[in-house]
Amino acid sequence: MGIITTRQPIFDRKQEVVGYEVCCAIRSDRLFAFENEIGNTLLLIGLNRLTGGKRAFVPVMGEMLLNDDSLSLPELSIVIEILKCLDPVDILIDACAKLKSAGYTLALGDFVIRKNLSSLFDLADIIKIDIAGLTIEEERALIDNRPNGSIKFLAARVETMEQFEDSFKAGFDLFQGYFFSEPIVVSGREIPGYKLNHLRVLNEVNRKDIEFGDLDKIIRQDVTLSYKLLNFINSAFFGLRYNVSSIRHALDLLGEREIKRWASLVILCDIGKDKPLELLAASLVRANLCEAFAPQVGLEAKSSELFLMGLFSLVDILVGRTMKDIMDEMPLATDIKSALCGEDNKFRKLLNLVLHYERGDFESFLRYASEMDINLGTVTDHYLASVERAEEALQLYGPQKVSLGAFRGN
Repeated sequence: MGIITTRQPIFDRKQEVVGYEVCCAIRSDRLFAFENEIGNTLLLIGLNRLTGGKRAFVPVMGEMLLNDDSLSLPELSIVIEILKCLDPVDILIDACAKLKSAGYTLALGDFVIRKNLSSLFDLADIIKIDIAGLTIEEERALIDNRPNGSIKFLAARVETMEQFEDSFKAGFDLFQGYFFSEPIVVSGREIPGYKLNHLRVLNEVNRKDIEFGDLDKIIRQDVTLSYKLLNFINSAFFGLRYNVSSIRHALDLLGEREIKRWASLVILCDIGKDKPLELLAASLVRANLCEAFAPQVGLEAKSSELFLMGLFSLVDILVGRTMKDIMDEMPLATDIKSALCGEDNKFRKLLNLVLHYERGDFESFLRYASEMDINLGTVTDHYLASVERAEEALQLYGPQKVSLGAFRGN
C-alpha cells in the first residue's frame, strides 16, 4: 500500500494563491484509486509540507461526511469541498451544519444552485462551479443570483486566460485551473527591457565554456545579483563564522555547478516578478522533482541538467516569447533544449512524467512511471521534498508570499 498526492492552486482576483486543492490516490500493488480517507492521508504526510502554510481545499466523499471520526484535520487550515449532493438531502444539511459548528469553511458544488437548496446557502462559504462550456452571460447570471452576499464563487477548470478574464468579468472571486501557465507571446517591443537584460545574463551564466573569472565579472556588473549572492552566502543557511565580502570568494565556496543553479534561479525570480508567484513555485517544484528522479531513470550524472530543464520549463510564460525562440539563444545542453521544445527524448519523457503528476493525471503518470521503472513508493516523499525546497527558495529569493490569514471563507 502507498499514497501519491499532489496539489492544484486556487487563485484570488489578484492571481495570488490562497490555497491548494489536494488530490490523493492510494496504491495497492501498481493500481491506484482515489483516496476516501483523505483526512488520515493528510495527517500522515503533513499538511504544511504540501500546502506551504496556505489553505488546503479537501474534496470529501459522502461516506466520509457520515463518519464523525473521519475528519480530524485542523479546521482553520482546511476548506471542506462537498461537490456532490447526498440523498436524502437532509443528511447533507445535518453533516454541513456539524462541520460549520466545528469551525470548518465549506465549499459546495453547483448542485446547490441547480437543485435550489436554499437551506444549504446559509451554511456555504464558497460555491464551486465548473465553468467548462459556460458562456460569460451564463456565468454572470449565476453570480447575480447569489442569495447571500458573503458567499464567494469559485470558478473551476479555468484553463485559458480568456476563460479567466470572462470569469473575472462575471464576478467570480476565486479561480482554479492552469490558465496562469498558458503561454502568451508578445512582440519584442512589448517585452520589458529588464527581462531582455536578464535573459542575456542567463545566457552568459549557462555557457558551457564559462570560467570563474567570467562569472565573477558578470555578477559584479549586476548590482542585484551581487547583493543577493553576498546575502545568500552570508545567510544562516551556510553558518559561516566569518563574513564573505568578495564575489570571487563566494564563487569559490559555492562552486561552478551551484553558482549556475543559484544565478539561474535568482534571475528567473526577477524575470517573473510581474507574473503570478505560482509560476516560479511550479518551476522550482518541477526542477527539484526532475532532479530527484534522475537516479531512477539512469540519468544521475545529468541531475544538474534535469534541474535546469524543470527550472526553465515555464520560461516562455515568464518572458512572453516562444520556447523555441528562447532556446535558440540559450547555451543549454541539446537534450534540455530539445525536451523543452517538445521533442521526444529521455529528458522529455521525464518532464512529461512530472507534468502529469503535477496536474493530478495519475493514469498518464502511471503509464510513464511504468515505462521508466519509477519506484512508486518514493514518489510522494520526492514530491513533498520538492515542494518544501521550492518554498525555501522563494523565501530567500522570491516576492513576499500570501499569508494564511489572507483568505477566509467569509
